[in-house]
Amino acid sequence: DDSFALSEWGDKSPPAQQIADRRQSLIGEFDAATPGAVAALARLYLYLGFGAEARETLRAFDVRVPGSDLLETMAAILDDGTPEPGRLTAMAACDGAAALWAVLAVPQLILGEPVNTKAVIRNFSGLPVHLRRLLGPKLGNRFLAIGDEATARTIQDAVTRASGDIGAEARLMNAKLQLTQDNK
Repeated sequence: DDSFALSEWGDKSPPAQQIADRRQSLIGEFDAATPGAVAALARLYLYLGFGAEARETLRAFDVRVPGSDLLETMAAILDDGTPEPGRLTAMAACDGAAALWAVLAVPQLILGEPVNTKAVIRNFSGLPVHLRRLLGPKLGNRFLAIGDEATARTIQDAVTRASGDIGAEARLMNAKLQLTQDNK
């Protein structure tokens, strides 16, 4: 779960200050970047929802960051891309945070394939509000597509329970759920 702990990769301080702090510690002795500092900056960008920036950070320095494949997959997901097939695609049945990211990593769920919906919901609900709003409609639509209205509704509730504007995509998801309910 540490590999997917987005909620811990940033804080409530202004994003610009967080980025400046991470960038300041990026270059160490002998003007060389350290894998830990590169990973910290890439993770912060993921926390903020900046997938392209996270990918570029991982690729810009001549260091090997452990778990960079997972970080790049998460970056692609945040930017509405379809990541390259990797080790995440078979983890939808896991009991940890990998289940959430595995569901988001595939273009669509396949009816009958094992998915640990409790782990998906639990880990989705633990995301910061801005990431729930970003990823919620995509996640909810995957479950609606296989007829799992209950999971889609739970995901939508996790998006809408926070104060503020939920966004156009979340409003569209609400409409789809209402339409599904009205057709019963």
